Amino acid sequence: MRVIDYGLQPFSSGDESEELIAKAQHFVESAKKTAAIVYQVDSVSSYWDFIAVSNGIEFKISLDANRDLKSVSLINECDPIHINKIYTLTIPYQRKYGIPENLNQNNNTIQCRKCGKMTILYGWMQFCSHCGDKVSSDKLKFCPTCKDNMVFSPSYTFCSTCGDKLLEHPDEAISPLEFNADDLLIGVEIHAEYMNYDKIIPQAQANEVQNQG
Repeated sequence: MRVIDYGLQPFSSGDESEELIAKAQHFVESAKKTAAIVYQVDSVSSYWDFIAVSNGIEFKISLDANRDLKSVSLINECDPIHINKIYTLTIPYQRKYGIPENLNQNNNTIQCRKCGKMTILYGWMQFCSHCGDKVSSDKLKFCPTCKDNMVFSPSYTFCSTCGDKLLEHPDEAISPLEFNADDLLIGVEIHAEYMNYDKIIPQAQANEVQNQG
């Protein structure tokens, strides 16, 4: 899943900028071109998040309802669906393809593959509280085909974008405990120096063969 975030004009700015209006126009054009569903998430302040969700890609832009009138007007052309809160930007995509179907986004729990009961999967909490089985491996996963510098939850097996089998990242220094479990569900982009595919793909494949042997 690719996520494109147009960002938010700095809070210290005064009037709505032409740059922001251009971003809003591009957001609308992108949403229409990809046949995306557009959501509007209102906050307690005047700032709104607009999220366009399509197959394999999402767009997000944040606007001030009191200041960014032209930009809001442009995005209203997409007839956004109003929602109170969205837990992850990829929920519609995940539901369509059934990727994390056993995951409860609200309380970071996952169904243990051994005993079948729901248990915590968050940060360092990696073991089932009912049977003691490890609910995920120690290593993050990456896609050898997409090569998008993204790492995913250790519990994943296949890439939700291209369907190829994910590989375990061979670098022992990169631990899932350093990432928020929710973030790993949609993928976390890490520095390119850790994602030298010419190096990590052969290493990961060799490790996989060794583990199977």
